[in-house]
Amino acid sequence: MHMDLSRFYTSTYGYNEPDKPRSADLLAESLTVCRAAWPKDSRYRIDEAIAAGGMGAILKAWDHDAQRYVAMKVMLRDDLESSASQAFLHEAHIVASLEHPNIVPVHEVGATAFGDPYFTMKWVQGDSLADILLKQQRGDATYLADYPIASLLDILIKIADAIDFAHSRGVWHLDLKPHNILIGQFGEAIVLDWGLAKLSDELGPDLPLLEAAPLPATATLLLSQGIVRGTPGFMAPEQASADVAQIDHRSDIFALGSILYTMVTHKHLIAGDSSKEMIQYTINGQFVPPGRRVRRDIPKSLEAIVMKC
Repeated sequence: MHMDLSRFYTSTYGYNEPDKPRSADLLAESLTVCRAAWPKDSRYRIDEAIAAGGMGAILKAWDHDAQRYVAMKVMLRDDLESSASQAFLHEAHIVASLEHPNIVPVHEVGATAFGDPYFTMKWVQGDSLADILLKQQRGDATYLADYPIASLLDILIKIADAIDFAHSRGVWHLDLKPHNILIGQFGEAIVLDWGLAKLSDELGPDLPLLEAAPLPATATLLLSQGIVRGTPGFMAPEQASADVAQIDHRSDIFALGSILYTMVTHKHLIAGDSSKEMIQYTINGQFVPPGRRVRRDIPKSLEAIVMKC
């Protein structure tokens, strides 16, 4: 069984992992390439590389036409005919079709001067939920005061509402985790990174863009039997075992429960020492109730909700 764990090691929009030595090199390389693709007289000025992976990057860019900052996602070192590029555009089409206050809106989809596909999104200033929980875990008094458990539960409700909306439109996210949730400076909670999203067999009634531009090869690329895609510690057992036939909206519900678990314990649901170990524990269903992972009391009703997910 092949494991694609790129999202376990790579930062995403709104979140950076300074302890990952390869991140700095990827960010610098991505910034150089993308600035070359957008010369001075272009619509966009590339100011900063926020995150980078093996084939793409998230950038902070200034839109000269709209006179505003945007988040730009660019796919690098690929061609527009490849299945990977199809998957990239598939993500753009999915996000553009999901108009919801807790889902990042897409502004434009296009290609750079080098032919690399890109799309721009609303720039949201804030912290990722992962950053917030990490600072709480480290005892940051400001973040502990600003985000008590009641506020964190309110964030989860907003995210659940966004995911419920996506499900009603026939879309499953399949990579929900604190890194992909951005908390804006006005308290908005935004779901990011729909790169692993899949369309259900029964599409929602209001998906004209996706129906007009179907990408049948993408589903095979994103969810191939025997290939693990997702994030250890948040992916559902059927994702960890690459059981494509069992992956559906319930996989997102499992991830929401995993996020809630992290909110109340500041620990991963899966207590493995490596990504492979975490995947095996997930497949085996080795989950420890949150009350046994922390010394403080957790309401039984809250613990029951966590374990039910």
